[in-house]
Amino acid sequence: MENIDKETINFFINQLFEVYKSYDKIVQGIKYGYFLYDVKLESISFNDAGKRENIENSLEDLKENIAGLKNKYNRTNIKIDSGALNKKESYLNLVSSIRECRKCDLSLKRINIVVGNGPIETSVMIIGEAPGEQEDIQGLPFVGKAGQLLTKIMESSGLDREKFYITNCVKCRPPNNRVPAQNEIISCFEFLKQQIQLIKPSLIISLGATSTSFLLQKKVFMNQIHGKIIESSALLKQKLLIYPVFHPSFLLRDNTKIPEAQKDFVNIGAYIRKNNLI
Repeated sequence: MENIDKETINFFINQLFEVYKSYDKIVQGIKYGYFLYDVKLESISFNDAGKRENIENSLEDLKENIAGLKNKYNRTNIKIDSGALNKKESYLNLVSSIRECRKCDLSLKRINIVVGNGPIETSVMIIGEAPGEQEDIQGLPFVGKAGQLLTKIMESSGLDREKFYITNCVKCRPPNNRVPAQNEIISCFEFLKQQIQLIKPSLIISLGATSTSFLLQKKVFMNQIHGKIIESSALLKQKLLIYPVFHPSFLLRDNTKIPEAQKDFVNIGAYIRKNNLI
């Protein structure tokens, strides 16, 4: 084992983590009777419900394998990136906790709880309000019309959405896409807090008034505040840099604001590149 270099070991651990996430998506697909759009399943077939138990067992095996790898290689003279490994373990545990949540009534009618999506190694988070219909169906944030518009605006500004971690203040869809109630936001606060503390973003792009108001812990008016970097420690004890922009669902209702939104993303893109955040 001593002849195996650090990069090889870390590569294997990263691959194991990706396999775990793929299996996790498959389990969710079986559980709810559909498969997420970004899972490659051409070579996989399920002929009976008993397959579910096997895959769920595989998930537990993968968790044990990740922990086992850490212990195994700690006993050798090979140095691995234990910080990155611990971060991935913590993220998987957080995802499991979020999916078990029943803190408020939104959990009663959800199809999926929408945890978040994107690399946890990123320096920039995007935080929205709550999942919509398509997000509830697919289990991923910003995949409906608003999400498609967000992607187009980011691409037109030279930003690759896949390099950002995206989540919402609330993890379950409110009925009829209404604005989440304060108690619903508070119920999800601990999860959002842990996501922020785990990822440790250098910058948070907040989408819309609900997200921005919660992060800043005060009422805001987006026409006055959008496109400005704000330093705040109101939500957490740690300092956060927050960049408010219009929510894409608002832009669908009022497309006259799209040029302003594009300008905001161009400006924040320049800031991100200047500071080597992504």
